[in-house]
Amino acid sequence: MRDKIADKQRLQHILKAISELESFVKGVIFEEFNRNRMMQLACVSNLMIIGEATGHLTIDIKEKYNSIDWVRIKGLRNIIVHKYFKVDIPLVWQIIHNNISELKSVSAQALNDFEETNN
Repeated sequence: MRDKIADKQRLQHILKAISELESFVKGVIFEEFNRNRMMQLACVSNLMIIGEATGHLTIDIKEKYNSIDWVRIKGLRNIIVHKYFKVDIPLVWQIIHNNISELKSVSAQALNDFEETNN
C-alpha cells in the first residue's frame, strides 16, 4: 500500500512540475526563451523533478500507462543532472511544447484512477 501512496505523491509532483513549466513559457516565443537563462534553468529544474518522480513510480503504473516512455523521461533527468552545463536548450523547448501535454494527460488520468480506486 505504501508504494501506491508514493505513486499518488509522485504523480502529484509530476503534475505540479508540468503546471509550473506551462506557466513559465506561457506566451513566450523561443527566441525569448533562448535569451532568458533564468527561465531555462527554471524549466530544466522542473524537467528534472519530473524525471526524478518518474523514476520512483511503481512498475504497475508504468505498465498500466505504457503510452508514456517512462525510461526516456528518467534518461532526460540523468542527462540534466550529469551534464547540466551542456543541456540542449532547443531540445528543452521542444519537449515542453511537444511532449509534456501527453505526460500531463496520462499523469492526470493515472492520479484520477488512483483516487477513484482508493476512496
